[in-house]
Amino acid sequence: MGAERVTTVELHPDPAATARERLAAAGLRPTVVTGDGAVGVPHGAPSDRIIATCGAPRVPGAWVSQLADGGRIVVDLRSESSSGLIVLDRSDPEHVSGRFTGRPGHFMWMRPDPDHPLRDPAAGPHVRAHDERTTVRDVADHPDELDRPVLRTLVGIDLPEVEMLMTGVRSLYSGDGSWAQLTDDASTVAQGGPRRLWGRVETLAGIWRQLGSPDTDRYGVTVSSGGRHVFWLDAPSTALPEGIGPRPIPQGDLLSG
Repeated sequence: MGAERVTTVELHPDPAATARERLAAAGLRPTVVTGDGAVGVPHGAPSDRIIATCGAPRVPGAWVSQLADGGRIVVDLRSESSSGLIVLDRSDPEHVSGRFTGRPGHFMWMRPDPDHPLRDPAAGPHVRAHDERTTVRDVADHPDELDRPVLRTLVGIDLPEVEMLMTGVRSLYSGDGSWAQLTDDASTVAQGGPRRLWGRVETLAGIWRQLGSPDTDRYGVTVSSGGRHVFWLDAPSTALPEGIGPRPIPQGDLLSG
């Protein structure tokens, strides 16, 4: 195997040009494509391995279509609250399937074009104003329990667009205007917007406990060439309880492409 069999995709033309120059200086001449990594490289398909050094909220169906028989995809499957490296192998002509490794990736978010802004967590509307639609209730689960990485994996699967902030002002928020904010002593939570986020996270915590408090590496996903994701526990035949998993992400959430 030589460099001529390797293709790399870079979103921005300037780093792509620099990569070509430095690789050539090292005596290596892989194909360097400038463009949206989510589209893959159709003219170079099929690929034996697809390794993404960026965080993606979902595995693009194009990657599944462009993967060779016996091929493998490695990607940081990211949400606004979790990061997990996942290894996916070709399971049939239309699907890939595999588990989380139990290790985070923490790569930069994938973007559709160079002008798309980099995600800046500090810019989020972490504290919301209360109004007549705000509800307040007692907290059932302490935020320290909900902040466990192994539970965040399930939250990320179900609510990929929701950011959880468990230090400082403990809060949740989503780009659709839903938010939740705890009091300083974490005894009550105020919630507003179209969804009650804290209630959903507490529900997920209960489901997680009913499942036996699984570690991250027990979760897996099967992805179709059309981009459909089915998450499971331990084996593809054991889907997560009905109602947990991908739904349309509200407009304005997730800066990745």
